[in-house]
Amino acid sequence: MNQQNEENIDLDEMMFLSILYSFHAAAMQSMGKVVNPMTGKTERNLEAARGSIDAMLMLQKKTQGNLSEREDGTLKQIINELQLNFLEEAKKPTEETEETTATEDDTSSEDEEESKTDDDNFAVQCFEHHLQRIRVGILTR
Repeated sequence: MNQQNEENIDLDEMMFLSILYSFHAAAMQSMGKVVNPMTGKTERNLEAARGSIDAMLMLQKKTQGNLSEREDGTLKQIINELQLNFLEEAKKPTEETEETTATEDDTSSEDEEESKTDDDNFAVQCFEHHLQRIRVGILTR
């Protein structure tokens, strides 16, 4: 019975880590860091990447105190990596970070472009603040 319980824990841990790696892959793909296997193209969609990172932050919050050492360490490592990559992408000039989707309209107004830039700047500020808090040890527990 004890061995079966250990196998279930290992299976649960593997499934949890699989979920984390799925979010990681989706975020990296959305940041244009890896090729979309469905289209064969590198595409950027920072809002989608932000959504994946936010989902992982929510998982971290909701599972706090219930994770194995490996799960907790992996989750923290992936979140930190994604936030640093997001910050790098968000700091790139606007023309390099525009979403490259088939439904995007090439005739967007200057106001929309300015709004996107403001949103990206806000996101950069939020992530810089969050990363600074991690560096001083406030969120590492």
